[in-house]
Amino acid sequence: MKRRLWILLPTIVACHDASDPEKQRVIGLIEPSRTTLPVIVAPAEVAVDERFIITVHTVGSSDCTTPDGGDVEVRTDLIRVIPYDIVPIPGHTDVCREDYAPHRHQFPLTPSRAGATRIRVVGRRPSTNESALDSVETALLVVP
Repeated sequence: MKRRLWILLPTIVACHDASDPEKQRVIGLIEPSRTTLPVIVAPAEVAVDERFIITVHTVGSSDCTTPDGGDVEVRTDLIRVIPYDIVPIPGHTDVCREDYAPHRHQFPLTPSRAGATRIRVVGRRPSTNESALDSVETALLVVP
C-alpha cells in the first residue's frame, strides 16, 4: 500500500506591526454560541488532488482583534488547525468593543490520499477566565 502525503499550501497571514508593544499574537478565541457563523467552514467531500479552503472563524473585538494566520498540521486522518489573532496586551490603553465579532482565517489544502479525515480547530475559550483550550471538529471525506 502506497502512503501519500497531503500537500500543504502556504497559510494566508495577515500583516501586523510586531514592534507594537501594546499588541500580542495569541491563539484565537473559538465560541460557536457567540456568533452566527460556524467555527469551521469546509466541504464535506473533496477529491484527491483537489485544492480546497478551510475557513475558521475566531471571535474578538471588532475594532481591536486582527486575524493573523495559523498553524496547520496534517496527519493521516486528522487536519489540526490553530488560528492566531493579534490583540491588545492586558492593561493596554486601547478602548475595545467587547462584541465578539467574527474574524476569518483561511487555509488552502490539497489532499493527496483518499479516506475519512477529521478537521479539528483548536482555540481558546472566551467563556472562562482561565486560558483554557477547546476544540471543534468536522468530518471530511477525500474520494479517489
